[in-house]
Amino acid sequence: MSEPPPPTDIAGDDPVDHQLYRQEAISAAASRYGTPVRPMGVTGWGLTGFLLVLFLTVAIFLAMGRYTRKETVVGVLQPSAGAARVTALTTGVVTQVHVTEGQVVQVGDPVLVMSTDRAVTDGKGISSSLSNLIGASSDRESAAIAGQARAQVEVNARMLEDLRARRAGLEEDQAQLAQSVALQQERVRLAEETLAAGRALHERQLFSTLQLRQREEALIAARQGVASIEREMRRNHASLPGEG
Repeated sequence: MSEPPPPTDIAGDDPVDHQLYRQEAISAAASRYGTPVRPMGVTGWGLTGFLLVLFLTVAIFLAMGRYTRKETVVGVLQPSAGAARVTALTTGVVTQVHVTEGQVVQVGDPVLVMSTDRAVTDGKGISSSLSNLIGASSDRESAAIAGQARAQVEVNARMLEDLRARRAGLEEDQAQLAQSVALQQERVRLAEETLAAGRALHERQLFSTLQLRQREEALIAARQGVASIEREMRRNHASLPGEG
């Protein structure tokens, strides 16, 4: 007679007695992942509606709401109606100033005090004070003009000295060039005489054609030297400054 198979444990591996565990415990142990848990008190539709209302509220606020923004700018504040220009109704002398630049004032606050009397605080008349001021200003301008005139005279004197020194240097160059022209003309004369003698010997077949060509080239070079020196003399003469 065969024996019945031994009972297994809650996982179905080891033989144990089923009577030691409840059926619910055995079923729970058989499922490794468990079952979904239903939240208590709040239904799924209620939570979905709450999230939808919250999303719509935030979207409407971002689209139509207004909120304060903070910005940092650099500039000067100016009244919307523009800066007020204060002018006096009559001529006079400002004796007191009650405000400083940039100070905030209210309507009716005194800004300055202007005296329209014919005499200022030192007891002198306005006309005499203005005359003294004008005279002092004229003296300063005259002194400045005289200083500028003296400086200009000194500059002109230095320029004149420079021109005279330049003229003396150019005249010395001209004298040296004249000597060079004389020497070069002497070379031309000697080259002409040598060429004439060479031609006579060449006609008598005592002088080679090559030697004759060399003497002709020497004469041409001497004449070119004279022309070059004469051009240099003309340029120096044109750059000579006038006698001051």
